[in-house]
Amino acid sequence: MEQKTAITLGTFDGVHIGHQQVLKRTREIADAEQLQAVACTFTFPPRLANNDRALLMPYRVKHAILHTYVDKVAEIEFSAICNLDSETFVRTVIIDSFHARCVVVGERFRFGRNRTGDLSTLIKLGDLYGLDIISVPSLCREDEPLQPVSSTWIRSLVYAGKISEANRLLGRPFSLIGQVIRGDRMGREIGYPTANLAIEDSLVRPAAGIFAVRIHWESYAADGLLYIGQRPTLQQKQTRIEVHLPGEDKGDLYGLMMEVHLLKKIRDDVKFSTIELLRSQIGKDVVELHTVMAEKEIRESVSTITSWNDSFPSRKIDK
Repeated sequence: MEQKTAITLGTFDGVHIGHQQVLKRTREIADAEQLQAVACTFTFPPRLANNDRALLMPYRVKHAILHTYVDKVAEIEFSAICNLDSETFVRTVIIDSFHARCVVVGERFRFGRNRTGDLSTLIKLGDLYGLDIISVPSLCREDEPLQPVSSTWIRSLVYAGKISEANRLLGRPFSLIGQVIRGDRMGREIGYPTANLAIEDSLVRPAAGIFAVRIHWESYAADGLLYIGQRPTLQQKQTRIEVHLPGEDKGDLYGLMMEVHLLKKIRDDVKFSTIELLRSQIGKDVVELHTVMAEKEIRESVSTITSWNDSFPSRKIDK
């Protein structure tokens, strides 16, 4: 006989503080009733399927975080269920596929063809099929009591470069994970060598600027500067994502995976009239990095960072 489950369903992009409340409730119910805790999620948010650079995190990271709350993470292809009406979805997916006894969702949960099913629909179907339906209230910040925490809100903050605000809603620093690729070595010529990162196309990019970050690669971690922009002083047009690690030479990083946790924006991207002025400003950015990393809130944030880099292969690529 298949083990009965307590299941929660959603996209869970970012696994933000609102998602975390739902996941914790699912875990509590599963433990209390000796059920298997399951998080059912979509590979890609269906409403963002035609929008490039829309995800807050790679699916591997989402899975790793979800596994810290539940026993099993199951993916559903949206195309497989998008045409199911609400009752068919409950019967064939929630009951037949996942053997649910209890379903835990946020109060704004929608499901079924064209998202026509809502919480009241789910409660009625739960009564019909003998399911316990648990609703978790939306989470709002004290300073925004009418705006529930959502991936959409966080995405807009990241797009705008408002990293500190996004991090408060995520409950962890927003991060980018990418492989170190060969650049043009202009940073080294300027005196501040950088590691250029290739980031998945599906991920959200913050607005151009300089950010204080905590960087993880292999078994190492260090404070650093993240640059996102088109390097206007060098008259470039291609957007670059690169990190500078102050201090001694970190060796050959080419081909390795780096996980970059954004902690605070230091400044906007600016075009300087000379390379010397750019070099001077980067020196000031390094000084500001040390100041930022000494802030109490930032120190506490760094102390709670969990690296998910093990979810990705860290290997050299052909040169």
